[in-house]
Amino acid sequence: MRYEDEAIGLYGEDMEAEESMEAQESGDFEFGDELESLDNAEMVSDEIEEMELASQLLEVADEAELEQWIGNLVKRAGRSAGQFVKSDAGRSLVEILKGAANKALPILGSAAKSYLGGPVGGQLGNKLTSAAGQIFGLELEGMSEEDSEFEVARRFVRFSNAAAKNLAAGPRTGHPRKAARVAAVRAAKRHAPGLIRPAKRRKRGYPGYGAPANYGAPGNGRWVRRGRNIIIINCQGSGTPQIETKGENHA
Repeated sequence: MRYEDEAIGLYGEDMEAEESMEAQESGDFEFGDELESLDNAEMVSDEIEEMELASQLLEVADEAELEQWIGNLVKRAGRSAGQFVKSDAGRSLVEILKGAANKALPILGSAAKSYLGGPVGGQLGNKLTSAAGQIFGLELEGMSEEDSEFEVARRFVRFSNAAAKNLAAGPRTGHPRKAARVAAVRAAKRHAPGLIRPAKRRKRGYPGYGAPANYGAPGNGRWVRRGRNIIIINCQGSGTPQIETKGENHA
């Protein structure tokens, strides 16, 4: 098996089931007009809810509020699955979505301008907004800053909602963390392709003795919004968190 195939191998085990579901969903059904009417009503409802959640997301002031917002979204998306948001898999998904949010959302547009001030801050804000748009496959050129930020927030809501629904609809067996990661990766492939990176082979050993040092790896830190300012606390390292697809060897 080639390494390129291995990078998808972890998720390949369920690909046949996914293809079967897609075939059923795309099949012809009777009562098409009635179903189309119901689908249209549901789409309008989903769009309104998505816009409301995006507005709430843009008002998040710190990581505690971000975690609460994500928890509420996951709970809402999986409401038919009972208490699954409180399960190990549900909590794992919340952590994964927090990492994704910290990559795309905390320092955008006007907040970055106010944080640094002047034209330099404006340039950085525009670059951050553009980078976030690339994560979600968005073309933001020509849009105002506020519209760009709102569209990015909407796409994050869409991605998070899809990940939660994937997890709620999945099997209740297996490793919780793996189930959450699979749910998030499947959602990211459709809604946030920039969050996915291929797995890398790691050499064993100490730095300088067969394994590269992990210099420049993403560090940990916190952020808090104060008015229109974003304050970064104890942020070290470079780079940004991504959802990693890990390969598995199969005979």
